[in-house]
Amino acid sequence: MTNKDIFITAYRKIFARKSLMRLNYHILKLYMRLVGVLNSDSTQASGEEHLLKLLSKKYKEPIIFDVGANEGGYSALTRKYIPNSTIYAFEPGIKSFAKLKDKQLKKLHIYNVGLSDKKGTAYFYDFSEKSTQKNDYPVSAMASLSKEVFTKYHREKPKSRKINLETIDNFVKKENIRHIDFLKIDTEGYEYHVLKGAMKTIMKKKIDVIQFEFNEMNVYTRVFLRDFIELLVDFKLYRLMPDWLLSLDDYSPKTHELFGFQNIVAIRKDLKPDLW
Repeated sequence: MTNKDIFITAYRKIFARKSLMRLNYHILKLYMRLVGVLNSDSTQASGEEHLLKLLSKKYKEPIIFDVGANEGGYSALTRKYIPNSTIYAFEPGIKSFAKLKDKQLKKLHIYNVGLSDKKGTAYFYDFSEKSTQKNDYPVSAMASLSKEVFTKYHREKPKSRKINLETIDNFVKKENIRHIDFLKIDTEGYEYHVLKGAMKTIMKKKIDVIQFEFNEMNVYTRVFLRDFIELLVDFKLYRLMPDWLLSLDDYSPKTHELFGFQNIVAIRKDLKPDLW
């Protein structure tokens, strides 16, 4: 036995006890926060403010897509750090879209549509009014195109309505948008589908930086982080930390497939790495 084996055996014998399991789970959650997971308590802790500060140094008048804009909180935060940005915000929820309209930010273009991998229609699921009032949920903050996110993860019976779907590829062509400097996606487990609907634009190198959420919802939409890595072959992926970017090179399921709230940043490999 090596010294390492002896230490691990002794450590396991002391701490892997039934009476200490609650403590061990707390330690596990603390560890996850130290590697950029579960830091959803603020935009500073999540690293979103840090990323926007980096982008503000590189882009003065960027074109930004905010997919899953909800009530416009991220768009407003973006405008704070990059005041001359032009933002295209997409939100299919009726109540969230109404609040988004109230933001009245300069150079903010809003669309009451969902984005996915193909154009058409789909059912959009959300908490019932009863659940929203009972749990004090923000308006449609957790709405999703996946019914299982509600029935299996939230363990709630959702309400649903049919919405229109568009793809980034179609939208870019229709609106004659030459380039997207920053694409942010927060669609409660459907980020992968949004990216698949942007592959023509991505392959033409018309998107520089992408931020997307990866969390528990991906269990129910059955998408691994490995799927994103294989899709975004021309990008280098990072996990967003409060004030730096953690490289996700050297893929391993043990360190990469952590199904808890986190922001992943993908930066095109051919961009100058001076700010990253």
